[in-house]
Amino acid sequence: MAEQIVDLRAAGAALRRHAGLIMLVGLLGAVLGAGVPLVRPPMFTSTSEVLLPTPTVVQGQQPDTETQIEIAESPKVLGAAGRIAAPELSFRQLGKRVVVSGPSAQTLSFEAKAPTAAQAKKLATALSQAEVRYAADVAAQDRGGGLRTTLDTLKQDVSELQTAVRGAKGADSPAATTLSAQLATLTGQLETLSATTAPVTGTATILQPASTPERPNVVDTYLVPVAGGLLAGLLLAGVAVLLLARVDRRLRRRDQFATTIGSPVVATFRGRTARAIGGWHHLLAAYEPNPVDAWALRRVLREVPTGADGRRTVTIVGAESDHRGLALGPLLASYAASVGIGTELVVDTAAPTTSLTVAIRRAAGTEMRPGLHVAEGGPSAGADLTVIVTVATTATIATPPASDPVREDSSVLVGLAAGAVTAKQAAQAAMTADTLGRLVGVVVVDPDVHDHAQPQIGGSARPGSVGLARVSSQKAALR
Repeated sequence: MAEQIVDLRAAGAALRRHAGLIMLVGLLGAVLGAGVPLVRPPMFTSTSEVLLPTPTVVQGQQPDTETQIEIAESPKVLGAAGRIAAPELSFRQLGKRVVVSGPSAQTLSFEAKAPTAAQAKKLATALSQAEVRYAADVAAQDRGGGLRTTLDTLKQDVSELQTAVRGAKGADSPAATTLSAQLATLTGQLETLSATTAPVTGTATILQPASTPERPNVVDTYLVPVAGGLLAGLLLAGVAVLLLARVDRRLRRRDQFATTIGSPVVATFRGRTARAIGGWHHLLAAYEPNPVDAWALRRVLREVPTGADGRRTVTIVGAESDHRGLALGPLLASYAASVGIGTELVVDTAAPTTSLTVAIRRAAGTEMRPGLHVAEGGPSAGADLTVIVTVATTATIATPPASDPVREDSSVLVGLAAGAVTAKQAAQAAMTADTLGRLVGVVVVDPDVHDHAQPQIGGSARPGSVGLARVSSQKAALR
């Protein structure tokens, strides 16, 4: 359960952290949705209705609306309508543009769509005409099926009588007279039957001619695609953020730093960095933190004990790729000098070359601001506070731990920025700090604004201790 809560909290923090990006993608989706009606304008719609005859194809049964709709959607009706439509349309094209429904048991409604109003009206008219023609053909076939059999029989009888009359001896004989009378009767019946089997019309009628074509208004045209694009953009962006958050191994919360390093979080503050050497020189000479950050840096200074000679020394260890975390050393030194503490800023000679280390080395031997001196290689003996900046590397990690007790006069802080390092990099920084002196704790630079966890802040560890008891209590409180 606790892991689920942490996962939900991490997911929520990831969504809030990237809320601006998610909204931007959502707006982009809305813009793309608004472009759909411009690329594919909505079609005009015209509707016609046909009244089917009361007798159905199968006499004695009630009309089947579903069957009538299936027939109307078949090639027998749609195909015929497509051939008389303007322009001519195939059966597949009509299937995408025509909607057939049955408002009642004897009524069929045809909804036709076309790019122009004239085409939509012509198509609706063609559909109703095709349905009427089809119904008439079916009725004629059903009505004339039995009569055609009788008609064929009568034709055969007439032919036999004509042969018998010609074979009779004498036109005035009684037999010839009788046969002629029968032939006249059958001929009359044949003529009557032929008139009865004439094409049947009027079996289905157009109840409503093609209506005036219309298309959706502006609101209906754009509302659905814009809303759909917005929701799709938000959903896709949210899912992408959550997937990336699952594979992102960087530490962001203060409790993650405390648990990984095994030392309490001493303070958190908003850092500042510079891209060029001149920018770092300006920060060293004119850095003025706001009251919140000033109080955080003040708490950091309180964690540095005073040595037997009355001076204090602190080493700031950061990760090589974490420029914001490395800025802790220069900013702490500049703040200390601004409050009247004679401070010396020293960069480790083994530190990799970065814009920060180059800036410090170039300023060696100068006073960047009143009370702040910069040196390279090692501290001098004249400053009240010495801040040494070093960078964790694989070489320092390979150094075995010292067998002697950790020195009280050599305090070490790990400065790391939220979202800048992984657990592996944080552990590398902690191992480097362990080889240099007493690990006081961790300073988290630029903490996540959505990090509401409350790990223990402040409180120095005893010599040789890394505050595991406090970390354990923090984890228990989180559960």
